[in-house]
Amino acid sequence: MPPPEPTCPVCMEPWTCNGNHRICCIPCGHVYGRSCLLKWLHRCGDDTAKCPQCGEQFEDKLIINLYAPGNLWDGCCRLEELKAHYKSKIHETNRHCETAMAEYMEKSLSDTEKLRADLVRQCTELKEQNSREIAEFQDKTRVEIESLHGEVLQMVDQIVRMCNEQNATANANLATMKEQMKKMAEEENATAMELIEFVERSSPRLSLFSNPHAPASAFAAAPVDSQNNRSHTDQLPPIPIPPHPTDAAKGQHGGT
Repeated sequence: MPPPEPTCPVCMEPWTCNGNHRICCIPCGHVYGRSCLLKWLHRCGDDTAKCPQCGEQFEDKLIINLYAPGNLWDGCCRLEELKAHYKSKIHETNRHCETAMAEYMEKSLSDTEKLRADLVRQCTELKEQNSREIAEFQDKTRVEIESLHGEVLQMVDQIVRMCNEQNATANANLATMKEQMKKMAEEENATAMELIEFVERSSPRLSLFSNPHAPASAFAAAPVDSQNNRSHTDQLPPIPIPPHPTDAAKGQHGGT
């Protein structure tokens, strides 16, 4: 059923698009047929009048003609047409959103795959670099250990050889000291005190780290005074004090 035609609020008759009863409006916005407004003005005083609906004052010169189709509903969409139109728009919008979402997901997956590939490549490079550095460090450490091992073996050999030489020297010094003590006891009638003093002065010569180049005269017996049977200790040669073992090792290895 078509909607009713709009009518003039004054005469309750439909207005027209032209002619005396054409549609027009006044400043307040209400719409009337022009002939009805002119009659209303003539009734109210010809120049001014109040709007029949809201009472706002208006003048003849303020009446504005409106240009509209004869039936205001002509060209307007019906409800079903509006529903179909907006349904089509909604469907198109949804399809556009789905397409945009699919493109976004595809791009996101592509970017994620690229990022994963970059991370895998970087991890592989770091792993290879770490492997190279570890191998280089192991090789360098192995060389240093082998070099240090050789130096340690050389030092041990030198110490063993030195100890053997010192041991032989100490044994020789001991034999010399025994012979000297025997001679002092048999030929010079040395007293026990003199023998003890001789042993005390000569005992450093028995150390493994004593000076092997000390003269054998260090073991010479002290001359005995025939009057008081005492030795002249001030005439005995000094007994050199052997160096400490660590000092001897430092001297042979350059202080290392």
